[in-house]
Amino acid sequence: MTTDLYSEVLPRLWLGGTADDDIVALAAPLPSLSALPTFDAVATLYAFAQPMGWHVHEWRYGFADAGLNPEVVKNVHEIADWLFERWTRGETVLARCQAGWNRSGLVTALVLIRAGMEPDDAIRLIRSRRSQHVLSNPDFETYVLSQRTSKGAA
Repeated sequence: MTTDLYSEVLPRLWLGGTADDDIVALAAPLPSLSALPTFDAVATLYAFAQPMGWHVHEWRYGFADAGLNPEVVKNVHEIADWLFERWTRGETVLARCQAGWNRSGLVTALVLIRAGMEPDDAIRLIRSRRSQHVLSNPDFETYVLSQRTSKGAA
């Protein structure tokens, strides 16, 4: 298990969380305009996270680490499509939430399934690279496992 804020799952595909003091309720210094971003595209799934820095394409969609309803499922698939498309064209992408386990794990698993990985293999991979706690929300894990198809792609 890693204690790093972000973990690389596969080259240019990252999964992570948000630092405890990096929330919108606390003032944060503006990042330098000259600072080069680590990521090209970031899906932020924790509503209270500070925005990413300059020159980073960010899709913000906060949702609860709870059960999944149809609207959340629809949006999560749109976000996974967006990250997958950017990742497969060579960009460095990150899915992040609060701890980097459930919401970001859900989206990252869906990206891996789009890449042809079987759901159980995707879960094993992200747990080995990030934490055994990834997808500890049983609703999220069950949903990922339900995405199994004959080709592995959703």
